[in-house]
Amino acid sequence: MSVKLQVAAGRSVEVTKSLVRDLGNLNGLHDITSMVAERPNLPTLISQIVNPSAQFLQTNTFEHDYTIYTQAMPSDKSYGERGQVIEARPATRTHLHKIPSFGVQSHVRPTDVLRRRKAGTDNILETMEAVVAEDMGSIGRGWDLFTEKALAHAITTGTLYVPNGTVAAIDFYQEYTGGARPVVNYALSTLTVHPRKFGEEARRRIADNLLEGQQVNGYVALCGTTFFDNLMSHPKWEQAMIDRSGLQGQDPLIKRFENFSQQYRMFRGADDILYIEYAGQIGGAPLIPATEAYIMPVGAQGIFTEVFAPAETMGYVNTVAQREYMWRVDSEFDGVKMYSESNKGLFMISPLLVQKCTSS
Repeated sequence: MSVKLQVAAGRSVEVTKSLVRDLGNLNGLHDITSMVAERPNLPTLISQIVNPSAQFLQTNTFEHDYTIYTQAMPSDKSYGERGQVIEARPATRTHLHKIPSFGVQSHVRPTDVLRRRKAGTDNILETMEAVVAEDMGSIGRGWDLFTEKALAHAITTGTLYVPNGTVAAIDFYQEYTGGARPVVNYALSTLTVHPRKFGEEARRRIADNLLEGQQVNGYVALCGTTFFDNLMSHPKWEQAMIDRSGLQGQDPLIKRFENFSQQYRMFRGADDILYIEYAGQIGGAPLIPATEAYIMPVGAQGIFTEVFAPAETMGYVNTVAQREYMWRVDSEFDGVKMYSESNKGLFMISPLLVQKCTSS
């Protein structure tokens, strides 16, 4: 049955309803409208920006040498001397880290499919394989969320993501630098100081810790909501926008307000850092704390390494690790059970290239 409704002059909408047999009463009928589906958006900004290198092990322990090189330089001497004795041999330290294991499972029982009508249809019943496919899709989206959460955790806390503490949560700054994490404070309440001063300090800190061969294509800052609002409304940048806009309003800074067609608000400051407001949340908690920002170089390799360990099952023991494992067990009486597992750790090998910033 279709009903056409007049909603405005010259405009109408058609609502189609279907008569469906009532599964609770074989002699009864009821009507439904078209299906409305709601699926939350997955925050994936960090996953798009950061691309860790990958290592695949045959054990569950990440053992690697970390070598620090120093370079000696000649100095002037008298002709009868041979020069200073250099002491610039590399220092190597071996690190051992246990790889954490993560997993999720699903159980589709016969009763989950019994007399279940397929959404958006009149009277078509669901099939076991369709429900299994739904759960597999949900598991895949769950791993996407996991990747974003693990990256955000490593960036903001500087530690290995192990929420249940099944292995040691390594502090990457203590492990690889032997000291506390450095912080650059943006004194945004000091209205007489241009914010670019703080951004340039953060850039210099990162540049001073680049390793041999690392190339940088730019700098990006992942900003919490309060940090971003305070930064973009600072009078020094507001005045620059007004002074440079002219009659045509063509100043590039104005574009930071033209964000209605973009998913994220962003602007490039006078310090040549691309500031992005990231309000993504997982489980109701923001991935980037509201008053903080994290600046990273774009294009530099070797900052993050994702290390994979093999599953400890009969079929995979002593084999080279895979990114993910999936098992399916079918039972006539219990239905379908699915198990998904990934044994991996996200290590921030060059932590001084991720600069934490606060605002005050």
